[in-house]
Amino acid sequence: MYYSLLATSGQIYKEFVGEFIAQLLYSSEAEANNGEGETKQQQKETFIENILIRLSTLTETFNFLIFWISNNNNKNNIMITNYFYLILIFFILIFLFFLHRPLPHFIADRWKIQIIEFLMRISNEYLGDLVELFSGPIMRNKFTRFFSSLPFYFFPVRVPDWCLINVGYIAGIKCRFYLPQGEFKRNNALIVFIHGGGWCMGRPRFYDGALLLLIKQLGLTIISIDYSLSPEVKFPVALLECEQVIEEIYNKKFEDLGIDKNKIALMGDSAGGCQCAVLCQRVLRMNRKEMIKCQILIYPVIHMLDFQSPSYQLYYRIYPRTGLLNPKMLARWYLFYLGIEPTQKNINLMIKNQHLSPKLLNEAKLSSILDPEKLPKEFLLEEKENEFLKFNRKNPSIIKWKTTKNGFNGIIKEAKNEKENAEREKLSNQIEEYLRNPDICPILADNLKDHCPTMILTAGIDVLRDEGIQYAKRLNEDEVKVELKHYEDAYHGIFNMYCSKKREEIINDISNYLKNNLINN
Repeated sequence: MYYSLLATSGQIYKEFVGEFIAQLLYSSEAEANNGEGETKQQQKETFIENILIRLSTLTETFNFLIFWISNNNNKNNIMITNYFYLILIFFILIFLFFLHRPLPHFIADRWKIQIIEFLMRISNEYLGDLVELFSGPIMRNKFTRFFSSLPFYFFPVRVPDWCLINVGYIAGIKCRFYLPQGEFKRNNALIVFIHGGGWCMGRPRFYDGALLLLIKQLGLTIISIDYSLSPEVKFPVALLECEQVIEEIYNKKFEDLGIDKNKIALMGDSAGGCQCAVLCQRVLRMNRKEMIKCQILIYPVIHMLDFQSPSYQLYYRIYPRTGLLNPKMLARWYLFYLGIEPTQKNINLMIKNQHLSPKLLNEAKLSSILDPEKLPKEFLLEEKENEFLKFNRKNPSIIKWKTTKNGFNGIIKEAKNEKENAEREKLSNQIEEYLRNPDICPILADNLKDHCPTMILTAGIDVLRDEGIQYAKRLNEDEVKVELKHYEDAYHGIFNMYCSKKREEIINDISNYLKNNLINN
């Protein structure tokens, strides 16, 4: 009887997860295909039909449970307790089924990231939505910070004896120092690391694991900047803090740290990668290019101009509404960083590219930079030719940067009424000056000749994938030495993933690059 019960429950759960999630939770082709696919009526009929089938199966199983318990019930409390736990387990499985979101089958660290994605979605999305509903977006951000930091405090990385980690201040800015000891310090180069987190989250200690692996391979010192976060501060405070640290190290602190000031590399991930890209451009404009020997950008933020590029479309097709980095999350952080109110209305406008003014849309420079045809051809192939899109029943259509009022294949539509038009105009007026600023969108810089050598790493399962590739091409246009590494099965945030073979591969590639362009150059 136990076997029959568990087998029936397992079959239900397997059927739910494998089919119900794929067909019901993603039945809305309108979201995945930006309005294409089945009609709403067809979607509704399919949805109802599948619901009825599965509810019927669920009801039969539940009736079986009740019948089994009633016919085997006796006064033995142990048996009753066992029945209770079995029913509890069954309903926990059903509950988990409703919360499950399938990730691409080829994703690295599949089982670990599936669990982490689930926990992130519960805390950052579902509970985050509730917190925002009752207490506003600022409290939501604090709540998300708290839950995202818990794993790093409950499961801290063990610091080996050969590395000393200190917290100190440079130019009045808090920093985390990673100092290899004895024979483990093999050279006098330095990495200045700027952490990611959308300018709103994260702390240097969250990167201890990855940075210690780099130090073990390279034997150099690393300084990680604990810059001020948004929304407590807004642009350009965090950027200027990072700049002050680099200037102080180069001009004064290099002797105390025992480093060669001509061997300083910048490295950052996500929003930290954006800060690195901007800082390298700023020292170039100040004719101080010698301050930075090279830079490493790990799935960087490069601009805030296109929320409908192929990598965003990929998100909507194969892993929508998951806890991984998503368009709404990014839009919220962008608005916080710029000091613009991150209302749900503003966020929804941004993810449809309706934060762009007509004037901005009509600029040929942007059309050229953001042209998806410049991306690798494999990112633009149809389903049958692209491993990424095997889960999708419809062939994707690539949304191109257009200059018409209905650009982006109809994503930018005419406002329905005066109120909606006013909301769009208000947001575009607030944000346009930032979108033109290379200190926010480094891809817009005019002259990048004599820019330092750059390594850019991109992840296949990441809405920011296209931006890193676009920036590599932009640097190539000005004959900058660029090494682009793309990891098709990697995801945004993999640099923080503990015991990941894919992360080890990434760190090995970074290590080899730094040996050739920093330590031995």
